[in-house]
Amino acid sequence: MQRRLSNVLYSVTSSTGSYVSLNFDNASLDYFDSPIKQEFDNILIDNIGSGDIRFSLKPGLDLTSSIVGAKTLISKDSIYIQEHVTHITFYFISTSTIELVLILDLDDESG
Repeated sequence: MQRRLSNVLYSVTSSTGSYVSLNFDNASLDYFDSPIKQEFDNILIDNIGSGDIRFSLKPGLDLTSSIVGAKTLISKDSIYIQEHVTHITFYFISTSTIELVLILDLDDESG
């Protein structure tokens, strides 16, 4: 049985016009040499870079312009989302770096 991670810190840097898609439940991402294959209960997104980004928790959206279901974060902005997260897509409006804190509430699983 795979160990469930309660907290994951993940960083992404990309250039203007780039898409980065992260899928947490298919083992396509590694965290300290272990594949991530789980959903998370909450996510903190911190745009620590100097550019702007747009993101969505719904796969397949065109994020090149404002759209329902997407959120834009300007430089140095952050957002905390209390929602079940299995997938997130980022569109880099301009070159930036983002940090994600993915949180799994292990207390919910024990009861």
